[in-house]
Amino acid sequence: MYFGPSKLIREAVAHMRKRRFGIVVNMSSGAGLEGRESMGAYAPAKAALDSMSKVLAKKISEFNLHFLIVSLGAFNTNMVKAVTTSKNPPMLEDYKGSVAEKTIDFMASGHFHPEGDKEKAVKAMYEVVMREGVGAGQEGERFLPLGRDVASRVKQVQDQYSHSMEVFGHICINPGYTQATPSSGEAGGNHGARLRRFYELPPSATYVVVLGPVTTAAWNYGAGLQQNGVEVDWHVLLTSRFWSRPQIG
Repeated sequence: MYFGPSKLIREAVAHMRKRRFGIVVNMSSGAGLEGRESMGAYAPAKAALDSMSKVLAKKISEFNLHFLIVSLGAFNTNMVKAVTTSKNPPMLEDYKGSVAEKTIDFMASGHFHPEGDKEKAVKAMYEVVMREGVGAGQEGERFLPLGRDVASRVKQVQDQYSHSMEVFGHICINPGYTQATPSSGEAGGNHGARLRRFYELPPSATYVVVLGPVTTAAWNYGAGLQQNGVEVDWHVLLTSRFWSRPQIG
């Protein structure tokens, strides 16, 4: 769902780049917009392919190449007839009666009748690609959401980000960290040695774990914590890429 399409896209783009013209249509899914309990493998694969498409779209735009990510909802295709389920291994006891099990049973029952009209969806895609009809004058658009269920998912994602900005917006837009640059001796050196120093720290110590690679941003964050009176252990900061014994004092 990801590696195959991504390899195919890269191969196709290599030829399109020589022609200085082309459009890649990524047949994606609304499942990639937000996580659902019943799509533990499918949704992440679609989200990854969408992210790759976004990056590549910017990278190749200078060659007159374009991307269109079609986020499809549920349509009346033969998908329902093609669905098969496996009882080997059976559903884990912890997930009996869960949304995941109910979704699997519902899809396999044959009672799933999507309201989306596949003919209308194909027509919309064709017009956007050919820049006519609903796609006339919309050459720069990279996303085409199709389906009522996708419309609700888009709104859900918008609401989630809007809510997070309402809660944490004051933190997000506050870059007031003191600039701090680590010495070459601290920033460099053997990574294994830094990790050993981390494990040698006493369990009762106060830890501030900064997730992510050791970058200037991480050091600035640590300096900002110190400025606010938080005791920062720089040994831990040096090994912050390891998720190990995280404790917030």
